[in-house]
Amino acid sequence: MGGKAGESIQSEGRWKRGYWSLLIVQVQGAFSDSVFKFLVVFLITTAITGEVADEFGLPVEGVSAVPGEMTAEINRRRDPMITMIMMLFALPMILFVMSAGFLSDTRSKARIIFLTKVAEIGIMLLAAVFLYLQWMVGLLAVLFLMATQSSFFAPAKFGLMPEMLPSRHLSWANGIMAMGSFVLSFPVASWQDFCQLPWETRAPGLQVPGW
Repeated sequence: MGGKAGESIQSEGRWKRGYWSLLIVQVQGAFSDSVFKFLVVFLITTAITGEVADEFGLPVEGVSAVPGEMTAEINRRRDPMITMIMMLFALPMILFVMSAGFLSDTRSKARIIFLTKVAEIGIMLLAAVFLYLQWMVGLLAVLFLMATQSSFFAPAKFGLMPEMLPSRHLSWANGIMAMGSFVLSFPVASWQDFCQLPWETRAPGLQVPGW
């Protein structure tokens, strides 16, 4: 049945519309994940910077140079938290990926994709509330939920593409999918790296909110 459905889509020329729709939701999901991880790391870094600045008796904003001991203390407190965030984001991929793959083999992949994106909307609304409250425990829980949603979305996405696309376009489609996710995630990663630079190495006169 799946093969006939795939042939019908291809013969009618509808695979392009289906693929570009899938690409949009994939890129949007990857971008949302990157932005949210950046915001969580940024909030943690800001909180730790404020604590260390108070201990050293320095203002958080308007500082052009800081003691090396202060930078080292910020890194010492921040790095374990960032490691925990990365592990928390990777954990659902380990726990649920086999179940997600089985589900994609036994249920409609298009239906699973639809339900995971609906779940993502709810998760992002929850994230907005916790970001407003700056409740770190809630933000970490949302991070786990986002990774869980992604772990169910990915097998359905990769399983749907061979059914949706003509075989001669499959490699091209996978390449475009990977490129789109990387291109939109790169600016977020670059901004995150910039915000983690010491004060004295940033562009003169540029103030990052919260620093």
